[in-house]
Amino acid sequence: MISIMNKNIESIKEELTNFQENIKIESKKKYIEILELINNENETINKKIKQSHDELNNDIEDIKKYIRGVKDSLENEIKDIKSVISTNKISIDDKINSITINQKKLMNDFYPTEKKYNLFFHVSLLHIYMNLLLLSLFLQLKI
Repeated sequence: MISIMNKNIESIKEELTNFQENIKIESKKKYIEILELINNENETINKKIKQSHDELNNDIEDIKKYIRGVKDSLENEIKDIKSVISTNKISIDDKINSITINQKKLMNDFYPTEKKYNLFFHVSLLHIYMNLLLLSLFLQLKI
């Protein structure tokens, strides 16, 4: 009888051991499945991050190209404006020289020969008129 009980106990021990092993195996399988799911999710996230990173780099490159284009355009406009200013200065200098020469001729023609106050008044008015012409010339050239 003891022998039968011992056999039963041995049999139960074996079943328990097998059951425990099966539980461990099933647990490990579940654990592996969970790890595979986590790994797959990580791979998906990494792909999305890489794609986002690539898109961001492309956007940054596009912005840099746009900024370079704007910079080049502004530099060209500044060169054009400087050229126009230089041309306008030369033109103004030429016109001022011409007006100054004409003023001197008029002053020499009228003022030294006649010393009457009336003539002096007319020459002064002429001088004021010439200055007003100069001023209007400057305003027309928008400098």
